[in-house]
Parts: sequence; structure tokens; C-alpha cells
Amino acid sequence: MKYFIKFNKFVLFFSILVISCTASSQTPQVSQITITLDTPTQTNTPRIETPTAAPIATATLYPALNSEDAYELVFQLLKDNSNCKLPCWWGITPNETTSQDAISFLNSFSLIASTYSMRIDRGGMILRIPNGDDILSPYIGFNSIDGNIETLTVGVSQVTKTENGGYEEVYDDPAFAKAIHSLTLPEILKSYGSPKEVLIATYSLQPLGWPAFFEIQLFYPNHGFLIVYHTLMEFAKNEYIQGCPSKGSIGISLWEADKYASIKDIPNEIRENVSGFSLSSYLQIDKATNMNTESFYNSFKNDDGTLCLETPSVLWPFPGQ
Repeated sequence: MKYFIKFNKFVLFFSILVISCTASSQTPQVSQITITLDTPTQTNTPRIETPTAAPIATATLYPALNSEDAYELVFQLLKDNSNCKLPCWWGITPNETTSQDAISFLNSFSLIASTYSMRIDRGGMILRIPNGDDILSPYIGFNSIDGNIETLTVGVSQVTKTENGGYEEVYDDPAFAKAIHSLTLPEILKSYGSPKEVLIATYSLQPLGWPAFFEIQLFYPNHGFLIVYHTLMEFAKNEYIQGCPSKGSIGISLWEADKYASIKDIPNEIRENVSGFSLSSYLQIDKATNMNTESFYNSFKNDDGTLCLETPSVLWPFPGQ
């Protein structure tokens, strides 16, 4: 069964981010760029040896990809993440990758980007890729300080095009589950072990004509990321509601490992990029379900896509509260 809702707020964040970036720059990026840093200023201190010019740092140049090659590379990157572990994403690593290199690499996907803008201090793009009957829509945004990537906000969803030219998110699509297999909850648990914190947030009911959401957050401070499984709430028996992580989109905030010891330490502007709820709306998993972090890990690491979390509806507010 497929569920359709308006394209979620995580992707809307990137639309706003890249539009604001675009507004601040009069000249659009071309499909292939080389960015050169200024040569460091020489001091006036006398030196005995003959002075030599400092080397000029340049970004690695990536070729512009045609649509078919870009599609193929995205599917491969979703499969193997360029053989790097989070917080590395597609070869871009916080506190290691320069923003010039990140821009040059991301610029190679510009022909399949529906929203796209890059600056040295921040950038963002949303990709559209045919996938089954619908469209795979990865997105990536970054912030940098002093020329180095500081944080990444990434994610993947499945969408369908509407009659008015917009996009709606699709839930529970087998083609999506296949494309993002390496990011599914069981694969994340197998790859990174038990998270330090697991939080959930949802609503007590679904108002007529509007969707109500269910989010599961996993926090890995030693790996430098927060991953969110964002899906629709569903009614379960005996006044319970449930959320099924296999039926939703994925958002991830990434930063240098061990930078934040607790979810509460993560700045709101980073956490809220991938969260649909305020931090005060979340409950630790042992407060909202009959599981703790360890039992959650042991249960879901072997999930075949059928497991859901159940929580008493009385714990949660009405939508809009």
C-alpha cells in the first residue's frame, strides 16, 4: 500500500536554503567549476633563503555527468556510500573535506538537480531520479567554516509528481526500500551497533484530511550523526499507535565524531534540519514503549521490514498542540 502526503518539511528546508543561497548570488553556477583559493599573503619579515611562492590550492575537478551516468552513480553511492562510514557521506567528511571539493563534486550532479545552489559557506541540492513507478529524491546540504565542511544534512525520500507540477512523498514503496537498503534501520544497527539514545515522537490521532507523523531518532555520538526515520503514524489495537521505520523517508545530520555527547547538546538549527518535532516533543524509548535501547537494538537489527514500534496514544498530543 502506498501513502501520499505533501512533500515533507525536511526537503522544504532545502528548498528554502538553496533559494536563499541563490538570492544572495547574481551569477548561477555552471555545470563544471574549478575554485581557486587566494595565495596566502607573504609576510615582510626578512628571510635568509630565497623566498618561493606559496602553492595555490585548487579544488579537485569532477566532470559534469549526463543524466544517465548521474543516476547510476547516485544508486551506487546509496549502495556503498563511496566505501566510507558515517559521518562521511558520498566521500564528503565533516572537518576533513574542503567546501571547494564538496562543491566541485556535487556540481557534477547539476543536470539531475531540481533545486541547486552552492556557495563556499553553505549549499544544498535536491536530486530527482526515476525509480520504479515514482521518483527517488536524495538531498544534501552543507555548512562550512574557514573553507572546511562543518556539518552535512542529508536524506532520501520517494516522491511522485502531482498534476500541478509539485511533488508528494510516497510511503511504503518497495522500489524505495531496495534503493536505500544500506540506510534501513536494520542495516544501520548492524553497521554501527546500538545507539546511545533512541527517541520517538508522534501524535495521538490523525485529523481528517491531514497526515500525522511518527519519528524515530537514533543518536550515535561516537560516529557523529543523528538519523531520523520519518513515517506516518498508524492506529494499532487497544488505544495504541504505531510507527513502522521501513515505511518512511530518512534524514541524517552529520558532524565530526564525538562533538556532541547528547542529543540535547546538538544545536537546534542542526537537529531541526531533520526533525519534524521540537526536542521537547520527543520521549526516550523506555518512556514511550515497552522497550529500552538494548531491546530495541536486539529486535530491529534483524527486522525483515515488518516490525513497528507501538506506543500508548494517551502519551501524545493532538496535532497542532
